[in-house]
This record gives sequence, C-alpha cells and structure tokens, in this order.
Amino acid sequence: MRFSSLGKLVRITALIFRFYNKCKRVKNSFPGYITVPEYNFSLNRLIYLTQQSVFQDDILKVSQGRLPSNQLRRLTPFLDSDKLLRVGGRIHKSLLPFESKHQIILPKKHALTNLIIDDAHMSYLHAGPQSVQYLLLQRYWILSCRDIVRQRIHRCVRCFRARPTRDQPIMGPLPASRIRPARPFLKTAVDYAGPFFVRANKSSKWLHDRGSAIREGTVVVVCDEHLPPLQWKLARVHAVHPGSDQVTRVVTLKAGNTIFKRPVVKICPLPLE
Repeated sequence: MRFSSLGKLVRITALIFRFYNKCKRVKNSFPGYITVPEYNFSLNRLIYLTQQSVFQDDILKVSQGRLPSNQLRRLTPFLDSDKLLRVGGRIHKSLLPFESKHQIILPKKHALTNLIIDDAHMSYLHAGPQSVQYLLLQRYWILSCRDIVRQRIHRCVRCFRARPTRDQPIMGPLPASRIRPARPFLKTAVDYAGPFFVRANKSSKWLHDRGSAIREGTVVVVCDEHLPPLQWKLARVHAVHPGSDQVTRVVTLKAGNTIFKRPVVKICPLPLE
C-alpha cells in the first residue's frame, strides 16, 4: 500500500473515476475539488474491491441464497444495492441510520482496514481503543475489531511519543569482588549506579524479550528528564555494544551530525516495524 492515509487514497481514486467519466464524454460539470458524492462513491468502490478479494466465496453464496462460511454465518450478511456485504440482524425497523443498523463487513488483515482504523483514530484526536472501536461500529463491522484496533493504535508514533515505553534489559553479571569470599572492607567504593534489584521482575507471566528490537538503524526517542515526552529528540542507532553475555545495554546514537552514547534504559524504540 503506497498511501499513508485514507483521505489521500480516496481522493486519488475519485480523480481516476473523474478522468474515466471525462473519457466517456459524460456531460457533467466537475468542480475543481472532490465533492462528497464522489468521495463516498470512491470509498464504496474501494470497499467493494476489498470484499471481492477477501470474501469472494461468501459473496457468491449469499447472492445464491446459501449460508456463508462460519466466520460470517452469525452476522446473517446480505448484499445491498451497491453490492456491498453488510451485517443483517433484527433491527431493520429501528430508527437508526441504515449504515448503523447494517454495518459494512471488513476483513481483519487488509491494508484498507488499517487505513480506516488509522483515519478514525486521528480524526478524533488520537482516541483510545474503546472510543475508536465505538466510532467504527457506527458504519463498519471489522472482524476481530478489538485486536486489530489495539495493534494499530500501538503503532501510532504520536501516541507512543506521548507515552513512551523504555527498554529494561536484564542486569549484567556481578563483579568478582561482589561474590567471592574476602575479609570485611577489603574493597570499598561509592556506588553511583543506583539501586540493585535482586529479582528481575515480581512476575514472570508477561515477560518478553525486547532487547533484540534494538539494532543498528533503529529509530529511537532519547529520554530527557528535563523535558516533556513530546519534546524528546529523535535519533537513530549508529552502533550497538553487547556485553559478555551478548545482551545490549549501551548503544551509540546519531542525531543530525552528533554521535553520542546512551544506555538502553534511556531510549525508547519507535514502533515502526
């Protein structure tokens, strides 16, 4: 998918349809901007192509009056006047708008679905997963909507920069002077490293390895305790420095023409991959 936003994709599609109508010598005066009917028609055509590529067998069964596959059977789908697959149900006599009573069915894993979710997320000022899911249900029924909405919001760079997540690599091995027997006060020093945690975590249920996410070329946010998170600078990992246990705890960063080192706990990798 070459388009980063839903609006750009729909507007370019509308221009293509406008050029097609001009080639057919349709006697219509087109304004310089994309009209609302053109925008809605182009969006419906994109949804139509998406459904035809993913739900081709189900659309054929529904058009023939047969039951669709198991993933759509409980939705009692039907085809509307634009040949779009919509959710059925028992509320067709409700006073709600037609699009809210019978939402358009969209697949979970598709580029158009991702653009629709991102557009709803940004249009409502980077709303949370529950708000975005509620807004999408006013028109669309996305399969496994909750999971895919959370995934797309997690990949939002602006939301991540507002609430960055730091890496916490496993602590390095203890020095020999800390674990070998010796007489008291044989070696003394002032510890500027901060607190030492005996256990890596209180719970091992949700542990996951994030150290492998940092490698050369990774775009990160450099933490600065004197600035709010949205003003933290962006940098790119220039080199990694793994320890004797092959765990990376220090990296070399490059921001503009400046190269400097930072510990892993002071950077936040952006969710770009």
